[in-house]
Amino acid sequence: MVRLGGKSMFYLPAEYAPGALMLPTCFRATAQYLAQHGLVTRGVFRIPGSQRIVNALFDYYCFEGQNEEVARTVRCPNLPTHINAGPHDIASAFKKFLGVLPGGILGSLGLFDALVAIH
Repeated sequence: MVRLGGKSMFYLPAEYAPGALMLPTCFRATAQYLAQHGLVTRGVFRIPGSQRIVNALFDYYCFEGQNEEVARTVRCPNLPTHINAGPHDIASAFKKFLGVLPGGILGSLGLFDALVAIH
């Protein structure tokens, strides 16, 4: 995802991370928006966003044919201004980005199996 959509720095308070984290720009931009606007939005992850807008956001960050667009997203944690998206659209796009992570959100099936075995 970083290869396609660029990467951005994500800063957490010192008690949560020893330094800045490098994240794919699609996660950084959507997470920042949700932190600012999603907390006051009822059902932000439950109510689906517009498929058209979610797909437009996904294509903006993950479409290989847009090299000039990707160059503009590197280290820029803002959402594209030409796509008029609301909190439900952004949350749905965030979930879609999580869904296409190679190896899933944990990184591998082996790690998932290890966590299940511990429990």
